[in-house]
Amino acid sequence: MRLMILIILFILPFSSIGQVDTLIKREQEVVAVHVDRNFRQKYRRQLALLRRTYPLALRAKEIMIAHDAEIEAIEKKRKRKKYGKKSQKELEEEFEYLIKDLYI
Repeated sequence: MRLMILIILFILPFSSIGQVDTLIKREQEVVAVHVDRNFRQKYRRQLALLRRTYPLALRAKEIMIAHDAEIEAIEKKRKRKKYGKKSQKELEEEFEYLIKDLYI
């Protein structure tokens, strides 16, 4: 019995019964991609705007974190609103010319 199993195991891989066709045909369609002619110019413009506004965003983040900490220390809602309005005016005065310059 063992002899038959060994013979089958040795003969089966070499016979055509155990072989399977492994050839796989792979095709891929090429899709047309539209590239804008002015891509570099638009990219550089957006990059320049980002370089101007990112430092402002970081500064605004620092200010907001500081204000949030101060607002949490205030217990009364009315005083919180007053503090919020006062700090908003200060921020508008600080960033007014920088923001207007961005629109021009």
